[in-house]
Amino acid sequence: MAEAMLWNKDKTESVKASKIRSFGVYGVFPPDRGYKVLGWFNSNESFHFGCWDTVVEAHKYLRSLHAQIEGRK
Repeated sequence: MAEAMLWNKDKTESVKASKIRSFGVYGVFPPDRGYKVLGWFNSNESFHFGCWDTVVEAHKYLRSLHAQIEGRK
Protein backbone atom coordinates (compact mmCIF):
# COMPACT_ATOMS: atom_id res chain seq x y z
CA MET A 1 0.00 0.00 0.00
CA ALA A 2 1.36 3.41 -0.96
CA GLU A 3 2.14 5.86 1.80
CA ALA A 4 0.08 9.08 1.86
CA MET A 5 1.91 12.17 0.69
CA LEU A 6 0.82 15.70 1.58
CA TRP A 7 1.46 18.63 -0.78
CA ASN A 8 2.10 22.23 0.17
CA LYS A 9 -0.33 24.91 -0.99
CA ASP A 10 1.50 25.52 -4.29
CA LYS A 11 2.11 21.83 -4.99
CA THR A 12 5.85 22.45 -5.23
CA GLU A 13 6.88 20.29 -2.26
CA SER A 14 5.45 17.27 -0.48
CA VAL A 15 6.05 15.27 2.69
CA LYS A 16 5.18 11.77 3.90
CA ALA A 17 2.12 12.05 6.12
CA SER A 18 3.62 9.54 8.57
CA LYS A 19 6.58 11.89 9.24
CA ILE A 20 4.36 14.67 10.61
CA ARG A 21 3.75 14.45 14.38
CA SER A 22 1.56 17.54 14.78
CA PHE A 23 0.06 20.44 12.83
CA GLY A 24 -0.54 24.08 13.69
CA VAL A 25 -1.94 27.33 12.33
CA TYR A 26 0.22 30.33 13.23
CA GLY A 27 0.04 34.05 12.61
CA VAL A 28 2.65 35.39 10.20
CA PHE A 29 4.90 38.24 11.35
CA PRO A 30 4.13 41.09 11.03
CA PRO A 31 0.69 40.19 12.41
CA ASP A 32 -1.30 41.60 9.49
CA ARG A 33 0.38 39.29 6.96
CA GLY A 34 -1.95 36.29 7.33
CA TYR A 35 -1.61 32.76 8.69
CA LYS A 36 0.62 29.80 7.94
CA VAL A 37 0.14 26.06 8.35
CA LEU A 38 3.08 24.05 9.65
CA GLY A 39 3.47 20.31 10.12
CA TRP A 40 5.98 19.43 12.83
CA PHE A 41 8.41 16.50 12.63
CA ASN A 42 9.73 17.22 16.14
CA SER A 43 10.10 20.27 18.39
CA ASN A 44 12.67 21.89 16.08
CA GLU A 45 11.84 20.88 12.49
CA SER A 46 8.71 21.61 10.51
CA PHE A 47 7.23 21.49 7.00
CA HIS A 48 5.69 24.73 5.70
CA PHE A 49 2.42 24.05 3.88
CA GLY A 50 1.75 27.66 2.90
CA CYS A 51 0.23 30.99 3.93
CA TRP A 52 -3.37 32.22 3.78
CA ASP A 53 -4.97 35.62 4.22
CA THR A 54 -7.38 34.52 6.95
CA VAL A 55 -7.34 32.04 9.80
CA VAL A 56 -10.53 30.50 8.37
CA GLU A 57 -8.75 29.68 5.08
CA ALA A 58 -5.78 28.20 6.96
CA HIS A 59 -8.05 26.00 9.07
CA LYS A 60 -9.94 24.88 5.95
CA TYR A 61 -6.65 23.77 4.39
CA LEU A 62 -5.63 21.98 7.59
CA ARG A 63 -8.96 20.13 7.63
CA SER A 64 -8.28 19.04 4.03
CA LEU A 65 -4.90 17.62 5.14
CA HIS A 66 -6.62 15.68 7.92
CA ALA A 67 -9.17 14.34 5.42
CA GLN A 68 -6.36 13.10 3.16
CA ILE A 69 -4.63 11.36 6.06
CA GLU A 70 -7.90 9.75 7.13
CA GLY A 71 -8.52 8.60 3.55
CA ARG A 72 -11.52 10.87 2.94
CA LYS A 73 -9.76 13.09 0.34
